[in-house]
Amino acid sequence: LALTYILENSFKAESGSRSDVPKIGILITDGKSQDDVLSPAQRLRDAGIELFAIGVKNADENELRAIASPPEETHVYNVADFSVMSSIVEGLTRSVCERVSELSKEIS
Repeated sequence: LALTYILENSFKAESGSRSDVPKIGILITDGKSQDDVLSPAQRLRDAGIELFAIGVKNADENELRAIASPPEETHVYNVADFSVMSSIVEGLTRSVCERVSELSKEIS
């Protein structure tokens, strides 16, 4: 439901989205979804939204990979708990910035 909500509400012009700006979503979860993630995640990717998935503690690795855009090496992260989130910030920031740069070139 959260992924569907993001698609229907967050990446719209009325929410501030612009056609000349890359669309990137970062999902942070600490468990397993209670509903289907495959279809909503695919609809987001089909809409041109790049997805990063971050799991904390008991996050389901398979769901993280199913949600994230490829390649999983740069789009899927997992940490033991929230206190060590800082350990992934540098790599995540680098990956997001690189994708923004690449996507911006594609849009231009």
